[in-house]
Amino acid sequence: MATRAKFLTKALPLLFLVLITLLAYLNAWPDNLLLDDKVFSAAGRYSDMSLSDMSRFFSEDLWALHGGNSGLYRPLLVLSFALDAYIFGDWAAGYHLTNIILHLLVTLLVFGFLRHLLLTTGGQSPIADYTALMAAAIFSVHPVHTEVVNSIFNRSDIFVSIGVVGGLWWFLRTLESSPLKAWAGVGLTYFLILFFKEISAVFPALIIVMLWLFTPGNWRIHVRKSLPVFWLLIPLAIYFLFRNYALETPAAPGAANAPGGIHYVASNTGLIGFGWDRVLPAFSVWMGSLKKLLWPYPLQLYYGMLSKNYSLIMPLHLLLAGLAIMAYRKNNNGLIAGLAFFYIAFLPASRLIGEIEITPHLADRYLYLPSIGGAIALAFGLQWLSQRFNFRAVTAAVLVVIMMMIPATLARNAEWASDLLLYESEYRQVKKKGRILHLVVGANLREHNYSRATEICDEQIESLDYYAWKFANRCGVAHFQMGQFDKAERAFLIAVNDKKNSGAVHQKLANMYLYLGQGTDARKHFELSVETEINPVLREYRWAYMLIRLYPNNENRLLEAKSHLEQTLLLQPKFVPAREMLALLNEVLVSD
Repeated sequence: MATRAKFLTKALPLLFLVLITLLAYLNAWPDNLLLDDKVFSAAGRYSDMSLSDMSRFFSEDLWALHGGNSGLYRPLLVLSFALDAYIFGDWAAGYHLTNIILHLLVTLLVFGFLRHLLLTTGGQSPIADYTALMAAAIFSVHPVHTEVVNSIFNRSDIFVSIGVVGGLWWFLRTLESSPLKAWAGVGLTYFLILFFKEISAVFPALIIVMLWLFTPGNWRIHVRKSLPVFWLLIPLAIYFLFRNYALETPAAPGAANAPGGIHYVASNTGLIGFGWDRVLPAFSVWMGSLKKLLWPYPLQLYYGMLSKNYSLIMPLHLLLAGLAIMAYRKNNNGLIAGLAFFYIAFLPASRLIGEIEITPHLADRYLYLPSIGGAIALAFGLQWLSQRFNFRAVTAAVLVVIMMMIPATLARNAEWASDLLLYESEYRQVKKKGRILHLVVGANLREHNYSRATEICDEQIESLDYYAWKFANRCGVAHFQMGQFDKAERAFLIAVNDKKNSGAVHQKLANMYLYLGQGTDARKHFELSVETEINPVLREYRWAYMLIRLYPNNENRLLEAKSHLEQTLLLQPKFVPAREMLALLNEVLVSD
């Protein structure tokens, strides 16, 4: 009986976490792909790949297969997509199930890690068990995590969190008895998670924080214990060797925009560089992120410019730091550990350090790893409340919060079921935001809702910002589909002003003129689509496309087009559009 009771004591908390996690994400596995998932989780992309082909993931940019040079290097992430494709094929729901299972694994690790921290600092079981369970449960169902769980592409954050939480738990459990094994374990973990996402670079700083706060000894002992952290420079250096090699020899140099709708600026150095002008915006992003953890409503894909009221923001940060120090001096390390974890984990997304020339902004996906810091602070806070007040009342309050969060998470999952639902929800909240404008128009185009697309274009065409070319480009397509050729021409001519992407827009203009029988204008813009294309892979592809469209019955021209497609594939062997066009062209040439 004692053995059975002990088993139930250990199993029931895990079962509870499994059940509420599955409940919160019951509707998060539609047989559908959206955003960048359509590019990276398409089974056809990996169907004929050999092991040697997959090794290319380690020697090229994340977006290389689609002609992009994003400056991002995540080979193990792409390898996970290839594994999903092998298991699930075209069943998109399977890819989503993988994300849900991975999120569940993070939740269980968070529970074990929090329980270890509470017991290490003198917490008593079963209160430590229950408070760790409640904090992990809130982490599990928190609505702010819906983007990472629903977006297959953003599972990189889940993999990093698995490595960070599992690595820290292993490290703290092993350090006193076997320091060599502890450092070897986190060193290997560090090496692996770096290849999932760049934010892993902060892992050594998190190790040092946890070492100082949750291992015994005075400051001299802690300094001595911390010295092996410099050995982690070895996996970091190896990672940078791989990364620099991959990004210095890109398949498509000069193309700074990934095809999936997200803008990146290519950078080979990643997390290097610092600017004082980034400090205050970083604090604003940190405050906005803390606010979303405390009050996750409304949730958006892209948040507007965060508050610049630094006279309020800075005192709030100082107040949090002061409270954390006061608690620390009273031997309660939870708040300072949670805040330190949060700020350090959010450091890459804050743009305080790095060469990514983009204004600091907030996105839900950035909060997945930092929110573990919130779970740490919450666990210790719940323990403090349980010790001083009625434990049952605290537990009941937490359960109420969990029951409020689950419907919010389910509702957000429902919006993530399709492009159209997600973007229309976003558009209702922030109508005049270029990034959302081009996405909502694009989603309506894919659903053939041309009247709705042109309605948005007519409302917002004057409200253009950083993403103007994308919005105008898609408005051109929408107006063309509605037969509104003058409006389509106007929109395309706005979009073509973006020099980096004018090749694609000139091609659309050429297609419209060809449809209208304006051969001279069509030829002019086809030629401009080639001349203005700065990406060598896409330039060869556009040459072939122009020849096929202008000379569909001229065998010599079609053979020339074939030569350009072969050159495209020589530069990037797995460039999907070129492979598909070459297959069709070969069929035409054979039939002739």
